[in-house]
Amino acid sequence: MKSMKRIGFILSLFIVSTAFSQNSTVVNYKANTSPIANPERGFYKHTETTATNYVALDENELVSYRVKNNNTLVLRIFYLEKFLNAPIDANYLNAIKTDFATIRKAGLKCIVRFAYTRTTNGQRDASKKLMLQHIAQLQPLFEANSDVIALVQAGFIGTWGEWFYTTNFGMPPTIADYTNRKIIMEALLMAVPKNRMVQFRTPFFKQKMYQQSPVTQEQAYTETAVARTGHFNDCFLSDETDNGTFSNVSTETPYLEAETRYVPMGGETCDPNTVRSNCTTALDEMNRFHYSFLNMDYNAGVLTKFKNDKCFGEIGNRLGYRFELKSAEFSNQLTESERLHCSLTIINTGFATPFNKKTVRLILRNKEDRKEYPIVLAADPRFWEKDKIHQLSYDLNIPSGIPSGTYDLLLHIADEDSRLSNRPEYAIQLANSGTWESRTGYNKLLHSVVISAPNTLKSQPVSVNAAPSIMPTPADESLTIEATDVASFEIVFYNSIGEKVTVDKLSQTSTKLVFATKNLPDGTYLIELKKEGTSEFLKAVIEH
Repeated sequence: MKSMKRIGFILSLFIVSTAFSQNSTVVNYKANTSPIANPERGFYKHTETTATNYVALDENELVSYRVKNNNTLVLRIFYLEKFLNAPIDANYLNAIKTDFATIRKAGLKCIVRFAYTRTTNGQRDASKKLMLQHIAQLQPLFEANSDVIALVQAGFIGTWGEWFYTTNFGMPPTIADYTNRKIIMEALLMAVPKNRMVQFRTPFFKQKMYQQSPVTQEQAYTETAVARTGHFNDCFLSDETDNGTFSNVSTETPYLEAETRYVPMGGETCDPNTVRSNCTTALDEMNRFHYSFLNMDYNAGVLTKFKNDKCFGEIGNRLGYRFELKSAEFSNQLTESERLHCSLTIINTGFATPFNKKTVRLILRNKEDRKEYPIVLAADPRFWEKDKIHQLSYDLNIPSGIPSGTYDLLLHIADEDSRLSNRPEYAIQLANSGTWESRTGYNKLLHSVVISAPNTLKSQPVSVNAAPSIMPTPADESLTIEATDVASFEIVFYNSIGEKVTVDKLSQTSTKLVFATKNLPDGTYLIELKKEGTSEFLKAVIEH
């Protein structure tokens, strides 16, 4: 029975936890179901201000959103009611600039919208000529603060900037009105940096102005207007058409389902509806339309129903992306002239993917001096779609001049902008247990690789005339290493994540060393035999 148990244990190493092949290790990871404050996704906080009574954002309050509620996004609506017939003044522009700086300090990002009024009475927007002037005035702010702008909503036209109750752009729009609306959208796309997207309020507007068919994978994330325009629905789940969001449900919903694979989708719930405002419909449509964000402040009745019906937490977890590392395979040891094998298996259990570009790096961190050596990976998380297994496999050149040593491997999915790329608040945390480093924003891959100077790892120790052997396998209370002149070697034990382990020596002769292993945890260990700058590596299994 003991031998059968050992056989089962050895086999299990290859399918459950950590498995060694000749020179590689497979690591399997455990999922984590806790909420994660990942950037540019999730429930957002609604904030707005007027020009008449400007209320600036408060850094401490923004930080509390992230720390207490895992909110990483705020919607910031800037009302321009004082400028219906005049240019935006310098005080207002400076106040906007200060808000962006506050958002940056707090470690959040914002969805930006401009509008002229919150009511359906009186003048609801500026003329086309003045609106274009306002957009031109805002362009330097868009450019200087693109790092903390997640995206921009079309805005400007109509009450709340939702393109409906308008004074100057037609109710209902004529052909000339549609032309003028497109001129405003084109101006906004010119003013907003090309690495940021702009959202339409309804699918109809995009199809009317650009193309009837959804954006394709080939078009995705290019600088064209079709690729840079997404959607927001500010009356989600209110009725069959979501209060006019859909002009033709039968044609526009399939379009939106395909379109939002590659452009951002988000919004807020609206008046409760007995048929649609429920968990089943919400989860189905957020999944179908790839929702990245949702207002956590409105509509209170709908959100309370989500909480009562126990889907609020699932929605919070799945809005946007949620990447989970299932398994990985890595080299165990190599010389600096050899390539490091790295294979990652990732799934996305969220509704969507990131809509802004990220930089993905494998970090090699020396276990002794903690110095880091990054390797940029050819990976684009914007294409790590939901409901699919993503296999990323690399054979990587080691950074030139890297010293010999043992290196922990970590994955860093960082913001593309250099102003934020080293800030952990803007890094993506994988949905795994025991992997996140909150101080750095790195994901620990729970493996270490031994790197040596060329021609040392694979050269035979000078005094070994026969291959060294280990017995028994698996070992229980003691482990014996036999080899010619083995007593003259330095013996180093490493556990499955590359950490050095102290093991007492029980006895030795010139050809045999016996080590006490009764206090070692069960597992697979790597044993290094070192002498005169050369090394030999052996594998041992401990099972009590």
